[in-house]
Amino acid sequence: MIRNYFKRREVKILIIITILIILRAVFLIAGRRVDVNTDKEVDGLDQEMQEVFYLASLSPSSHNIQGWITKVDPAKGLVTIEADKTRSLDVVDPENREMYVSLGCYTETMLCAFKAYGYYAVSTYDDEHHRCVVNFSKAGKKDDKAVELIMRRHTDKNPFISGKKIEEAVVGEILKQVPDAGFYLSGSSGFDTIKTTSIKAYKKQAYNKAAAGELSKWLRLSDREAKGNKDGLPAEQLNIRGIKKVLYYLFTDHESAKGDRFAKQGVDTCSKQLEGSAGFAVVYGNNNEAAFVECGRNTVKLWLALTEQGISVHPMSYALEDQEIEPELKTSLEMDKEPQMILRIGYVKDYGENLKIRRDLADYVSVGHLIREARIE
Repeated sequence: MIRNYFKRREVKILIIITILIILRAVFLIAGRRVDVNTDKEVDGLDQEMQEVFYLASLSPSSHNIQGWITKVDPAKGLVTIEADKTRSLDVVDPENREMYVSLGCYTETMLCAFKAYGYYAVSTYDDEHHRCVVNFSKAGKKDDKAVELIMRRHTDKNPFISGKKIEEAVVGEILKQVPDAGFYLSGSSGFDTIKTTSIKAYKKQAYNKAAAGELSKWLRLSDREAKGNKDGLPAEQLNIRGIKKVLYYLFTDHESAKGDRFAKQGVDTCSKQLEGSAGFAVVYGNNNEAAFVECGRNTVKLWLALTEQGISVHPMSYALEDQEIEPELKTSLEMDKEPQMILRIGYVKDYGENLKIRRDLADYVSVGHLIREARIE
């Protein structure tokens, strides 16, 4: 009888251990990084051009909406880029300011991609047709280091290393490369002002039901959603990985993401992100479409320069999305220019990589005959 008791106990222990092993394996698999496998094939584009346009797609955009429509005429060396208004953020970006900033980010990333693959490329903004025009022609050989830099650039929502400062000399060198940018490093009154207004604006936006509903629309709450849409914000884009990712997907749906509990979690995360920041970079510009596009181009130039220095970047322009807080920020900092983009900057232990959550190129890139809009000088 005693022997049977121990046998039953051993069987139970074995079953429990087996279940724990299976659960651990399931959690490890479910918590792995999602791979969306972007399809680069576009009818009418050769393999090298497909690589150029894929590299351009790694550009940043608000909520990762990828709101651009691209037309290419390879024979003329011509590209036009327009905003896809069907993907606009009507609540937090009602005037499409950030959409055109994102359009500028995409245009500059495309120019960098062309140059990395040995092309000469220039861009102008066509006010009449509300689009960017890019001219390109083959000029040299591929620059692998330039390609790697574009692929390395990414948004980092991790808390940064507290107390690790950015050297003034590094800032000075970057400012030589990027016009209309400024830095507010930790310890300055400007830094404290941006930090305070950023969390104030984020709290207001997080508990705003319309803004929460819009954000929920762009959240991808399973690997299946991420792979199906190839845009928006899956767990990895929010710095949620491993077991935390599994639990996040288990207990979050699009309805609960509109609630106060989700908002509070977001506010807590934002507060932690701001605490260890080494500073903020601000990009300035006027208030018109062409200036917004130019701001986007300058943002990518700045971001790539920071990436080259191993400095992590997290766009944090909440204060600029609030019509009441934005004037307060500008007045407090005594800015004589319009702030159009705020980047939280600092250092992390592991710089990481671009997650490459990007749509298939054929979804927004088409090849056809275009009238030449500009000349390469």
